[in-house]
Amino acid sequence: MDELARAPKHGPNCNQILHLLNDLQNNTNAWPFQRPVNKDEVPDYYEVIKEPMDLGPVEENHEKDISIQPLKILFGTPS
Repeated sequence: MDELARAPKHGPNCNQILHLLNDLQNNTNAWPFQRPVNKDEVPDYYEVIKEPMDLGPVEENHEKDISIQPLKILFGTPS
């Protein structure tokens, strides 16, 4: 039980990922990724983009220590 209590809460790259995420969120060019796309403004967005992702869920997943494959985020899953 003591070993479990002493185990690190996050993975070994947690600080680097947090720093990268912070840089992305504060980058002026990241405005399209700050919040989900409004389907009233772009009606067919969710028909075209099957797995939408903005920086909010990325941050939440990082806080929960859920890893996401970076290439999957960038390029999606192969067809």
